[in-house]
Formats: sequence, structure tokens, C-alpha cells
Amino acid sequence: MQTSRNIIFRAFGVCLLSFLFGMNLTPALAAEATVVQGHGVTFSQIDFPSYETPMLDSNIGIVNVDASALRQATGMGSGYLNVNVNDVWIVRNLPVFSGSEYPYSAIATEFDLGITPGTDVSSFNASVKFSDGPATVFPGGSSSSFSVGKTGVAVSGAGDTVPAAAPSPPTMNDVLFGPAENTNPSIQYDHPISGAR
Repeated sequence: MQTSRNIIFRAFGVCLLSFLFGMNLTPALAAEATVVQGHGVTFSQIDFPSYETPMLDSNIGIVNVDASALRQATGMGSGYLNVNVNDVWIVRNLPVFSGSEYPYSAIATEFDLGITPGTDVSSFNASVKFSDGPATVFPGGSSSSFSVGKTGVAVSGAGDTVPAAAPSPPTMNDVLFGPAENTNPSIQYDHPISGAR
């Protein structure tokens, strides 16, 4: 014969197990948004017209991020932008800070277009992801078409020295990312541009 005490403990145990099995005990997945054209991310191919040996249609691209438009399009206040073109992870964990941390709207970085210099690029298919944490591998996903504009880099500065040839594109060979807790981006506010390419 069961006592009322045993019945209460059994009922409590059944309720506790039901609660535990009903809970999702897996860690929360990181928030991630797929970015398409019109969400605040644009691409351009860089021309170097003022170099001693001018280079039009270089093999260097630039991604420009309108942080305000990206935040509004994705509903995420901050995060990391990753871009994959032709199965190559060309932009890795570009930080997009919250408006309170970063009071500017424009963020940009250069990347290797993976082409022979002199080849015009007017569009490409890219998989662009915006996530709340840095990625250690490209998140994957489908590609969408992005227009690629043109931007010129004029060289000037002290003296009359003009570089002989356009620079090489940036390489991602040595860019590795470890656990998110070891990623600490920093911002230097109101830093004047002290040199130009």
C-alpha cells in the first residue's frame, strides 16, 4: 500500500521529468541573417588611375557596409559580416558594432576578387551572412546576385612620389578565428586618416 508521501514524491518526480524533457536543453543557436542586395552591403572593384602604371579593373574589391541599413534590414543591432564568392571566404568576420558603440554608419574592407587584373567585374553571386558571433568556418547558404560598382583610388600626399604599380590584393591565408570568447574588437574613435594608399 502506497502512502500519501510516496504518491506525492512520485507525482513530483513525474512532473520534474516532464518539465526537463519538455525543455530544450541544447544551447541556443546564434542569430544569423542572409543579406541580399539592398540590405546595406555593396561591392565595388577598385581602379588605380593615378599610379605610375595605372591599373583599371584591378583584382581588388571593396565591400562597403551601411551599418544603419544593415541593422534595419536584419533586425540585428550588431554582429559580424561574412562573404563567400565562388566557394572562397573573401570577407571574414567584419565587425559591425551597435550604434551606441560605433557612431558612424560606414564600414569597409578590401578583398581579393580572385581575377586577373584588367578583368571587368560588374556583378557576382555571393553568399553574405550577418551573425551575432564570429564564425570559425563560413556559415554556408545560397548565393544571390550583387552588382559590383567602380571606385577609384587617387594617390596623393607629401612629396611627388607616386607608387609605381597597384598593390597586391589582401590575403586571407593567415586569418584564423578561434572561439568567440577570444575575439575582442576595438574601436579608435575620431581617428584621422594619416596616410593614403
